[in-house]
Amino acid sequence: MNMNHAPYSITTDNVLVAVIQATIQFNIPSDKISFDIKKVSTIIKNKRTKEIIESLILSDRDLTDPDLAITQKYDLIMRGGENDLITFPNIVFANNSAHTTGYLVIKKNQDLKLSSFNREIFLNHLESILLLNKCLIRTDDNISLSKEVDELYKNYEEGEIISEEIKIKAIDFPAPRKPMPDSLEMVYKTNTKVDDSEDGGNKVKLASAKKHSTIIKYHKVVEGIIGRTYNGGVIKVGIMKPAHTPKFTIDSKTIEKKENDKFIDYIAKEAGFVFFERKFLRIDNKTEMSTANIRNKDKLVTSLDDGVSINIKSKDKLSDAVGGNINVKADKVNVNGNVGPSATVEGNIVKIGGQTHSKSKIIAKKAQIAVHKGELKGESVLIDILEGGTVFAKSIKVKTARGGRIEGENISIDNLEANVEIIASRKIEVKSIIGESNTFTLKPLGKSFGDKKGVSLEDMTHEKDVLEDTIKKEEKKLKEKMFLIKFNEESLNVQRDDKIDKLRYNIKSSTAMDNKLQALVKLQEEKDELENNVQKYKDKLEDIGQKIKAIYDDTESAFMEVGSMWTAGNSVCIHHDGKVHNFYPTKGTMKSPISFDALKKQNLIH
Repeated sequence: MNMNHAPYSITTDNVLVAVIQATIQFNIPSDKISFDIKKVSTIIKNKRTKEIIESLILSDRDLTDPDLAITQKYDLIMRGGENDLITFPNIVFANNSAHTTGYLVIKKNQDLKLSSFNREIFLNHLESILLLNKCLIRTDDNISLSKEVDELYKNYEEGEIISEEIKIKAIDFPAPRKPMPDSLEMVYKTNTKVDDSEDGGNKVKLASAKKHSTIIKYHKVVEGIIGRTYNGGVIKVGIMKPAHTPKFTIDSKTIEKKENDKFIDYIAKEAGFVFFERKFLRIDNKTEMSTANIRNKDKLVTSLDDGVSINIKSKDKLSDAVGGNINVKADKVNVNGNVGPSATVEGNIVKIGGQTHSKSKIIAKKAQIAVHKGELKGESVLIDILEGGTVFAKSIKVKTARGGRIEGENISIDNLEANVEIIASRKIEVKSIIGESNTFTLKPLGKSFGDKKGVSLEDMTHEKDVLEDTIKKEEKKLKEKMFLIKFNEESLNVQRDDKIDKLRYNIKSSTAMDNKLQALVKLQEEKDELENNVQKYKDKLEDIGQKIKAIYDDTESAFMEVGSMWTAGNSVCIHHDGKVHNFYPTKGTMKSPISFDALKKQNLIH
């Protein structure tokens, strides 16, 4: 047997071959061979340009460039037999399925202490395992095995044994990223909440776009990125061809096309409805539809600030222009016909040439309706005939009222028939009363017209009552706290003085005394918190009180005028200064104008 175990130097790009040569040189088994890694050279060759460079580290650009071949060569000192003196922990190499990430797993060992190994020798041993598994080493300072070893030695610096398995990420190269296909995103449909579900209906038939918003977005093919195995090999990715390239034309007056490396955006130059017909994309701020174009439960919804208009007309006189369960919303809505049951029409300006169903809902800043039977909320309203419907608006004009409820700030009725409830905060004007069972109420409403979240006077009054009750309860608690503090104040001062004396003479005060002192201090803190809460409630109460007073002040001069002879069977209700005054006049007893002051002067109310 050759006993010559003198170390020798070698430069190689294949460590496994170098180990085999050493076994022949030393005539010993391969598991008795060790080597010191003196130098690592990383060689980058551009297969296209044939350029060759050496680099200390590899950048992400280097690793993801398919034209680069990456190899290493090593200056080693081969040793034979010397590692018999060192028993390293059991260390296993592991990797992911793509062979881009390599790990070193140190098995737990109840006998070995990491601190018993020289750090440099242990690091050399770890790198040797990587080289024997054909890994590139020392390629990236961000994932440095040297740093991992430093951290490991910190955790075991007290000489603890390796009591649990330790897993170190030793090398991490980019995994391949598959190419992503192109796609055509119909943004305008997404923004208008397309829903083709069978149970919900709600299919959007007409979509709109705001000015400067993206209507359609074309996502270009995202090219794949090659991966790199931890031994430097390239992991190729396929090439994907575009399958959804836009093949439509656009109306350049209303739509703008913007393109970059990733997307093509088709952007609205103005607000309006989106029409995509026969591979032609355009925007129009007006559209006309007929009943035949609208299905049950459709939503023709746009934004109120789009400045667009919808005109809907019935296909015949027997059908509704806006059918049952249909939702229409736009800046301007013109319905040439009737509105069906459970339908909703909303807009800044709404005109309905037919009649509204008793279960329909109309929401508008300005509304003009021929025959109203449903629910209407708005600011300025004109109704030809009211037949049992409800109206809530700031300014209301009704030509003929035949039953229903009218609630607003200023109400004007030309011909009042029967069974109409009229509530106003400022003025009621009736040119002619020709029926009975009508009620006239002058009262503060305290709600913003057209504001769905408006707070009513009743809500504010209720909140005022709750605050007053809360303040009483909190003030009672505060009074109890103040009594306890006053009762214990002398004891508190005595205990503080006693504690100071004991500290002065280095006498330890009793724990019971300290606890009692802390309890009294806590009592004071609770009192301060109660005082703050009471003041907050009082400030809020004052604010609500001012709002309520402003509402009453605003309706102090509320009145009503009747242009014809007053008929029997109608009633008047006036809310004044928190009180309700009811009056049931007989024929001809009422004089205009009618107000609290006027009725009082006539001795009709007290």
